[in-house]
Amino acid sequence: MGVMLALHQRIGAAHLIPPGAFHVQFDDLKLSQRDSTAQAIITSLRVKNETICSLAIFTVGDLNTKVGIKMELPPIPAPDRERECACWTNALFYKLNPATASARYYNPKDGKSPLWGPKGGQTSGAS
Repeated sequence: MGVMLALHQRIGAAHLIPPGAFHVQFDDLKLSQRDSTAQAIITSLRVKNETICSLAIFTVGDLNTKVGIKMELPPIPAPDRERECACWTNALFYKLNPATASARYYNPKDGKSPLWGPKGGQTSGAS
């Protein structure tokens, strides 16, 4: 197996952990060659009914393997930016979102609205 990388994590705090000793319990939720999911539960040893203080679920996996679920997508033709597209500018858009003023947006010339074209669908690309 290759290098396992963190793919997803979800951490939730239910209660504050009281001072003192605590217990961490790890459980395997799913084990496979491509990805695995584990759960970690932190409970306080000072509380009589073992209140769950925190819960974490981690998913790790090896994305370099050739086994597992694959999704083949057909190639999507992109319009030629120089011949079939026009540069889209909008002063209000740049004023409301100043960081986008340095980007140049292109969309197909034959579209019904600035962000839609029948050839490429919703194609607004920044360069």
